[in-house]
Amino acid sequence: THPIATKRLSPQNTTLTLMPATFGPLSLGLLLCASSALSKSVGVEHPSSVEVVLAHYKENLTWIGDTKHSRLGNGAGVEDEEEQEEVAYRIYSKGEGGEALLSSVPSSIRASFSTLPNVGRESHTYLFHIVSRYHSLADWTVFSQAAEPGWGFRGHDSTSGHLTDNITFQDYLRPQPDGFYMPMSAAATFPQGLQSSRLGSFIVDYEGNTADICPGTTSWSPWWFDPMHPHVTLFRDTQPQA
Repeated sequence: THPIATKRLSPQNTTLTLMPATFGPLSLGLLLCASSALSKSVGVEHPSSVEVVLAHYKENLTWIGDTKHSRLGNGAGVEDEEEQEEVAYRIYSKGEGGEALLSSVPSSIRASFSTLPNVGRESHTYLFHIVSRYHSLADWTVFSQAAEPGWGFRGHDSTSGHLTDNITFQDYLRPQPDGFYMPMSAAATFPQGLQSSRLGSFIVDYEGNTADICPGTTSWSPWWFDPMHPHVTLFRDTQPQA
């Protein structure tokens, strides 16, 4: 649920392999077949070295117009907007009326809009983008749900901003030298279903807040068990009956 940012690798040096793995009750192969074509696409294509892919349902999109989300400095405090690189947005919507919400985004923002069938949650959206744009991916791509970025995780609340500790959305927009940026916010063991949560995602002004990708042991909750976690129920349902 938290954003992910990654560098584009050269197609000559990488191979995309689609495995018949199963995520809950949904197969990746079935998801790709269901989305072999976009039902509708609007907006102008704009080349950009940084692109944000949004998995949208019915979230308000006005936040995209904020300069801190639409322009990228060089990491050294570029104040002049004319010297800041523009960030492109590619919005994939699985809800009704999503195209109308695009009208709330300022025309100056580089944004394109497409619709997808409502299957597979945000993981399907991200995979669809990678497969369909494999040979034209941006140099740096940020994958995120479409709610306005903000601190904290509030379960299945659609307004949850999904940012942890003192990490900002701008941190994801800035390309990293190692080619990947995904701060860890949870850990789990399967099929047991034991989980540990990053305290900076749940405790306001947590004293151990850090910008580290993976903080030390004091920044994590004790292991806890969720008997209804999808991976746990899937494992239980697929075991031979006594």
